Amino acid sequence: MRNGDLVNLINVEYFSSLSRPDKANAINSAFLKPLEVCKIKGTACPPSLEETPKFLSVTVECIQRVLANLNQSKASRPDNVPNWLLKEYLDILAFPVTQILDVSYREQRLPAIWKMADVPFIPKKKRVLDLKRDLRPTSLPHCASKIAEEFVVEDVVKKAVLYVIHGNQYGAIPKSSTTMVLISMIHAWSL
Repeated sequence: MRNGDLVNLINVEYFSSLSRPDKANAINSAFLKPLEVCKIKGTACPPSLEETPKFLSVTVECIQRVLANLNQSKASRPDNVPNWLLKEYLDILAFPVTQILDVSYREQRLPAIWKMADVPFIPKKKRVLDLKRDLRPTSLPHCASKIAEEFVVEDVVKKAVLYVIHGNQYGAIPKSSTTMVLISMIHAWSL
């Protein structure tokens, strides 16, 4: 579906009289309105570090493995660098990407360009009558930011969740299933 076709699906009474920038702003404000309650008031200051912290670090081999597993059929992101290019030239690109990620993790910030994303909207219905309910935003961030996020999730978030999760929540524990619950129950009954 082309962009022009998508705008024609919106059937909100004031929408057709707006200019293109005003239409984009109306859609953006409809998506951002629910997030207003989550805004942080004041400025955030970084926590004081009493001892030398241990920062996440990646190796060239890890980056090569991630680049080798990229889905070549996915659409290119705001940087217009297709996944097939990253995958094809992973031997050349792995070292610089590793260096950038290591510096980003140490400084605890991503490059500003990686924070940009294309956010196209997809209609949930044939005719859009309410911008908040009938449109669904999808985010297409830079591939490099997705790679950075993957390492944080694998090395930090996943470990933190597994540390606090109860051992009986088999559906959330990797390489486990509800079959394990049944086996443990049968074992407990047989005692």
